[in-house]
Amino acid sequence: MIVVFLIVFLIRLLLAYLPSFTVDMGNWMAWSYLLGETGIKNFYNSPVWTDYTPGFFYYLRILGFLDKIYHFGSLSFPFLIKLPVIIADLLLGLVIYRILKSKGIKSAKLGFLAYTLNPAVVFVDSVWGQTDGLISFFLVLATFYFLEKKNAIYGFVSCAIALLVKPQALAALPVLLVFSLKNFSLKKTTLAVLSAIVVVLLLSLPFFLENPILGLPGLIAKMSNESPFTSVMAFNFWAVATGMWIPDSIKFMGVTYHAWGIILLSLTTLIILFKLYFSKKAPDTLYKYLGLILLAFFIFPTRIHERYILIALPFLLTSALLSGSSFRFLVYALVSLLSFINIYNPYA
Repeated sequence: MIVVFLIVFLIRLLLAYLPSFTVDMGNWMAWSYLLGETGIKNFYNSPVWTDYTPGFFYYLRILGFLDKIYHFGSLSFPFLIKLPVIIADLLLGLVIYRILKSKGIKSAKLGFLAYTLNPAVVFVDSVWGQTDGLISFFLVLATFYFLEKKNAIYGFVSCAIALLVKPQALAALPVLLVFSLKNFSLKKTTLAVLSAIVVVLLLSLPFFLENPILGLPGLIAKMSNESPFTSVMAFNFWAVATGMWIPDSIKFMGVTYHAWGIILLSLTTLIILFKLYFSKKAPDTLYKYLGLILLAFFIFPTRIHERYILIALPFLLTSALLSGSSFRFLVYALVSLLSFINIYNPYA
């Protein structure tokens, strides 16, 4: 397994030298330079476009500081930006390996390889240069704490860190809350949620000293209005129904497309939560319903980007292998292939 790990790690590192997605990598590098100059405190007050949650900016601050000393080149800087996400992917693969060991070493190795060498995951995190792998890692880590360690506090705190990296992690929260209420006491769940809120406030505080309570929610609300279109290159329901880049303020039966997206996601979420609450205990239950709700989050709302599908993949995979379902594994393989095609489209 050590040899397998090192080979996969080497492959992922070599691929990191391929050309990144220019717009996103340009943003990361510019923000890193800015953080190196202004520091964390004044980052969101600068005239530069900075609509991104602060989780990854701690790392960019370190890179920006080091760049002033070592002057990273045009190859080294993108590689260093991709490096922590690649490491997160490998660690996530190890968490899947650990979860699946109960099914046998063969299943555990398959899980590790099927995720860490998934074309969509590899492309986004090693080539494109995005941080979706970090969200996936902390969300899977949250499920590991819930199920393997029976620790709701660590579970919700891991979810909170995922949220600080990108707000898409909020989509997993309803399933985690219902699962926690079903398997832990109300007191433990409340304490865990409060712990997560404290962590979010503490880690975001250096960026929002002037508005420590509402600074982050205000930023997330602003981010949600950045792309008011049906689909932002996502091959989802809206791409089929209306086409991409259509303003979601257009009305159908007196209701805007944006509101229809919320309605469709809400109805799907209620069905998933109902099924989860009344489901029998099984090793794959939490992974199955997290995979479904994250898939629904990609399919039904408007303003969705092509990469938002990625956080569903480790849950679909783990559910398939834990249940031993060939059909679910086929679903994982098919969704992965379509995701790769979708994600490669805007890159090309």
